[in-house]
Amino acid sequence: MKTNQKRLMYVVVLISVLLVLFLWERSRTETLISIVSASATQGTTGEKVTVRYRVNSGASDFTIIVLPDTQHYSDEFPEIYRSQTQWILEHKDDLNIVFVSHMGDIVQHNDMDESEWKAADAAMSLLDGVVPYAVLPGSHDMQVGGEAIYYQQYFSASRFEEYDWWGGSFEDNHYNYQLFSAGGDDYIIVHMQYCPSDAGLAWANEVVKQWPERKAIVATHSYLEIHGLWVKNCQNKSNGDTNGAKMWNRLIKKNLNVFMVLAGHIPGFGRRDDFEGRVVYQLLADYQDLPLGGSGYLRIMTFEPQNDIIHVSTYSPYLDEYLEDSGNKFDLAFDMSSDTLPQGNVLVYSGVNYFLGTVAQGSCELQKANENPIKVVYLGDTNHKGSRASTAASNSP
Repeated sequence: MKTNQKRLMYVVVLISVLLVLFLWERSRTETLISIVSASATQGTTGEKVTVRYRVNSGASDFTIIVLPDTQHYSDEFPEIYRSQTQWILEHKDDLNIVFVSHMGDIVQHNDMDESEWKAADAAMSLLDGVVPYAVLPGSHDMQVGGEAIYYQQYFSASRFEEYDWWGGSFEDNHYNYQLFSAGGDDYIIVHMQYCPSDAGLAWANEVVKQWPERKAIVATHSYLEIHGLWVKNCQNKSNGDTNGAKMWNRLIKKNLNVFMVLAGHIPGFGRRDDFEGRVVYQLLADYQDLPLGGSGYLRIMTFEPQNDIIHVSTYSPYLDEYLEDSGNKFDLAFDMSSDTLPQGNVLVYSGVNYFLGTVAQGSCELQKANENPIKVVYLGDTNHKGSRASTAASNSP
């Protein structure tokens, strides 16, 4: 009898321990380790390789990229357009790029020249299935009255509907929204055509109200002028007449989860901050009047949840240059949720050669073993689960 009782007690203790371990493992945050780069002198095996790695979690810094008007790239400089999206692709891991937002005027000549749409499609296709993104039709993408045949052909909702971050669309994808989570917070971003119609504005209102717990960004083609005034006039390249002030009063002001508005259309850059129960940052960026149709400049918005700061910078992948003036490089205070960042050890190895480093180090030198892939393993910590990644076996660093 006593033997059976002891066995039962051991079973109960074992089950309890396993349950505690199971619950502890479930409570830990998922992580994603990635190899940012692995570079060395080409052409030999067994060479020393500098491996850069990054461990991301729900509390990590993250980046949203803004693509201002690309109309002249599609028309005359497709290589510049492609350099932008190629750069995004190459830096999606080290910058933790979670979303790309296009401000409209994808092309210059609406439905008159399909070659421009093919150039835009070729550039944006680099992001398909890799980095979440959305577009909207600008004044150069639509005909008089708002018809946009090629926009609907190349950037219809069906292009995006397979992705879990896609929220939905309205009026042939002239309006759409996306959902994503980063830095410990949930976000929604709503894209609206140039000069939205009353029906489009009503749809956007319903969408934002449907997700009141999500921090909201509104992206539209025309909203702000360079001196911080709301755009007053709408051209006839739309079926709507919602100008900046109307959009503020009927959509942005009354939805308290909206904290940012992004726009293009007006050449230059500008900013306006308004307080209505919270600060709403309203940002204009459009570089089409610079040489080469804009010189490839895009906006990088890096969110730092640990410091409640958004760093905004302006960079051209084509020129490999930043704009350093205060209108193109600035910080925004923004209250975000924060959690502990991943800490602990990272194992980097190739064949029998290995290096044991830390998350904070972010890089190491490793003797690459012949044709073996480079592998990285984050070993986890009290609050974060481990994760792993590797290069392809045929990868030449």
